Amino acid sequence: MDAKKIAVALAAFAGGTAALTAAAVALGRRQSGGGNDGPAPARPQALGTVSEGAEGHAAPDLAPDAEPHQRAPEAFRPDMDAPMSAAEREALRPATGPGPTLVGASTSAPTG
Repeated sequence: MDAKKIAVALAAFAGGTAALTAAAVALGRRQSGGGNDGPAPARPQALGTVSEGAEGHAAPDLAPDAEPHQRAPEAFRPDMDAPMSAAEREALRPATGPGPTLVGASTSAPTG
């Protein structure tokens, strides 16, 4: 195939994609009664979520007054007093070097 045929095929594909997208948007607006002119539909409250105004989900196993059988197993609880090794501290250190760049990058594969 030559470049002109490829360009024509890509243009036809792009036009078809744009037409399908426009039709989907128009159909979606017609079915919902228009754009964003009305209030959003109410979402059902998920099980285990916290009440309105609070962020995140409830964690009953971490509550201080949780029953022992409701708490996470001891092996899965964080130990806040555990010493941190030098390797762990280094792994958590923020990156302070220069960012990645393509300037001066070689296009040949590395040898060796």
